[in-house]
Amino acid sequence: MKDTLNEYRVFPRLFAIFYLYWMSEVLVWAMALHNPKEAEWLVAAVIAGAAAYFKFYVETGCNK
Repeated sequence: MKDTLNEYRVFPRLFAIFYLYWMSEVLVWAMALHNPKEAEWLVAAVIAGAAAYFKFYVETGCNK
């Protein structure tokens, strides 16, 4: 079972799905603000975190 989870990278994929959902919610929230400039630092941090996570995810593939 553990090998199967590692082979299909279940937890990193679930986290990637969660992160994409969270990123979209942050973007929708920021665009709904009266003055979106107030939250630009948060949006920038979330998007930069996504770039860092996906870079890490792609570089740590399963080696067979």
